[in-house]
Amino acid sequence: MHHSNQNALNDGHRDTRSQTVSGLLHVTLDRPGYLNALTLEMIRGVSGYLNRIKDDRSVHAVFIDGSGDRAFCAGGDIKQAYYTGMAYRRGDTAENIANIFFEEEYALNYQIASYTKPIVSYANGIIMGGGYGIAGHGSHIVATEKTRFAMPETLIGFFPDVGSAYYLSRMAKSAGMYIGLTGETISGEDMVALGLADCYLNSKKFDELYAAISDVTKKAGDQSDTATKDKITDTLNGISMDIPEAQLKVSKELDAIDKVFSQTSLKAIYETLEGADDEFSRKTLSALRQRSLLSQAVTFEHINRARNETLDEVLERDLNLARQFLNGHEFYEGIRARLIDKDNDPQWDVKSIEYLDLDEVKGYFT
Repeated sequence: MHHSNQNALNDGHRDTRSQTVSGLLHVTLDRPGYLNALTLEMIRGVSGYLNRIKDDRSVHAVFIDGSGDRAFCAGGDIKQAYYTGMAYRRGDTAENIANIFFEEEYALNYQIASYTKPIVSYANGIIMGGGYGIAGHGSHIVATEKTRFAMPETLIGFFPDVGSAYYLSRMAKSAGMYIGLTGETISGEDMVALGLADCYLNSKKFDELYAAISDVTKKAGDQSDTATKDKITDTLNGISMDIPEAQLKVSKELDAIDKVFSQTSLKAIYETLEGADDEFSRKTLSALRQRSLLSQAVTFEHINRARNETLDEVLERDLNLARQFLNGHEFYEGIRARLIDKDNDPQWDVKSIEYLDLDEVKGYFT
């Protein structure tokens, strides 16, 4: 018997596992040595688990966490995308297989966003890029004192994808534009304060959290998904801890952020920062200058357009933009400099904001 139980836990996918107990499907991203970075197989694993119980009335909610205590998920395994993209460029493969990764990743993002059962993500540790693509679209996110959230893509010559522009564009005080362009790391405390997470909990209280969610699903009976969602909301509100004021950073800088990032062009953002002489402006300008200008310009436009779009439309454009980046120079140069050679000296196409070709940027959106 013990043996078959192991199979139930493992469920046949490498680097993800799931088990269902008391009406709760518990999914774990299980690649701790790589900070649970997503591979295509992991994306398929999570999608399969969700598909399997979609119409199962004995399962009332989903709980997603990451293996180990360092990360929920550090994003997509972009090194893999780099190698497959490079193979395509050398003519070793007929199709850029990296495209398939993004197609299936964004399909999973939409599957999670439109899922009727509640999905609670325990965003402990690092949650970046594609990790947010899993947690951000679910019904509830729990952040802890260890949470470190960012959309760091402009640093590697890419853009905030996985549907994130939909949420970033809707944040108050231009905070989303700031997060998308600078890749600033946000604490769990700030995530809750900025509305990016629903519950703040010390990571030592994990067992209490898990028991509380299990209790809701155990007693759910034949109530509707909406009723279960509301019960989970009440439960999380009940156990959520007060945020220590001293831990807040970005949410205290919102007026300074808004003054800069509400500008109507990327150039105006740079000019505003260059004309100021305070700590925030200096720090922010220095962060922007390390990042790909083409990425920033595409991100700026993407977030602005996302304001009036459905999530579906945003994800559709994510895919189009991802394909264009996979065909360009910046993405490969950024990954080379940050992750392959690690010289941290990317030779970006555009050397300074004066040389940014807005027609080239527009081309990304056709």
